[in-house]
Amino acid sequence: MYAIVDIETTGGKPKDSKITEIGIVISDGFKIIDTYQTLVNPEREIPIFITRLTGIDGKMVKNAPKFYEIAKDIVEKTKGMIFVAHNVSFDYNHIRKEFNEIGYEYKRDTVCTVQLSRLVIPDQPSYSLGKLCKALNIENVSHHRALNDAQAASEILHLCLSKNTGDIDDIRKTNILHERLGVNDLPNKTGIYYFLNQSDDVIYIGKSKNIRQRVKTHLANYKTKKGQNIIEQIAKIDFELLGSELIALLKESNEIKKYNPVYNRRQRKKLHAWSTYAYVAKDGFYRIGIGKAEIPNGSFINGYSTKQGAQNDLFKWVDKYQLCQKLCGLLKGGEGIPCFHYNLKQCRGACCNKENAPEYNERVQLLIDDQEIPDKSFYIIDRGRNNNEKSCIKIENGKYIGYGFFERSLHYSNLLELDAYIDNYDDNKDVRAIIRSFIHQKKVRKIISLE
Repeated sequence: MYAIVDIETTGGKPKDSKITEIGIVISDGFKIIDTYQTLVNPEREIPIFITRLTGIDGKMVKNAPKFYEIAKDIVEKTKGMIFVAHNVSFDYNHIRKEFNEIGYEYKRDTVCTVQLSRLVIPDQPSYSLGKLCKALNIENVSHHRALNDAQAASEILHLCLSKNTGDIDDIRKTNILHERLGVNDLPNKTGIYYFLNQSDDVIYIGKSKNIRQRVKTHLANYKTKKGQNIIEQIAKIDFELLGSELIALLKESNEIKKYNPVYNRRQRKKLHAWSTYAYVAKDGFYRIGIGKAEIPNGSFINGYSTKQGAQNDLFKWVDKYQLCQKLCGLLKGGEGIPCFHYNLKQCRGACCNKENAPEYNERVQLLIDDQEIPDKSFYIIDRGRNNNEKSCIKIENGKYIGYGFFERSLHYSNLLELDAYIDNYDDNKDVRAIIRSFIHQKKVRKIISLE
């Protein structure tokens, strides 16, 4: 059985708003069994913009019951029910807050019809209640009045259940897991997160620009065996705010190597499983290839998680540096036969003896040098963990030294003073590829040379 609930309030956040109306629809999942509706005296003024939205003003609620007077009705109406709402966290958290204020802990399993409709009715332009009702031809004449919206949400629930009954069980389990693990208390900021099991072993490490949202995505992944295994083993979630996406990636790489989490092993192998590399062939010309294995005497250019990513870069380099398609493995053909780009005057003829090796190799070397972290010493200045600080990443003679945070108001007469804030970390192929990618994509805020 389901209790589909909708409320109207004096504002958007539970901590500083009160309920002005509540509507409840009781359903068996197929049809409506009962309804309940009442205005609620919020014991405060209703903002004019709320009145314009809902039509509820101070005169309407002046003689309405206060929340504590209807609390018993809500408990009894929803007892043993699954609490359903469109954007359930809004309605559920407001109601829980009202109950907390009168000393009662209100708890129900929850289901969100926004989540459910996204799963069962994909590709809708909007999942807001008003627009979804319009798209599905569900009548909702008095939108933003509690009982009408609850009835509209109940029709969405019935439609979803008629199409697919499996998804709602996954959503219920996910919502229960969210509450147990405190997911809604996680920050929606950039950093890394750790999944730990009952023995406090780290089983998975991830990075995200929105930790809370990324964790929610993990906990909704019942579709794969790996996803189910992770969900079943999580006992605790830790996190570290880092502010900078680049630092988050560097820290994630370091922590995966440190803890070797069981569910990151495949990811660690795939992080830069594919490489672009250059080597000199017997004819004296540089060849550029894509592969998983390191090439003896070859020059590593960049790392990729997929072969397609490496191929995409290789196509760009062929155009930018006027390299030969055949010598880069992008086109097959017999010896001395020109590549397609030569006919378009985009290749200078290394494939058909029209260009000598030293001239061609000079451009390949330029490509290699351009892709490397500059063999210099510099700081990358980026976002801090909050508005009062910045981050700094130190590169010394082309090698990664580490990173740190310093106060935004810090005035330093010498850049080397920033060294006091740097924590040292290992330099390796993975972190160099990460830094190289951010520099070339110009995704860092500032680079300050030490030379």
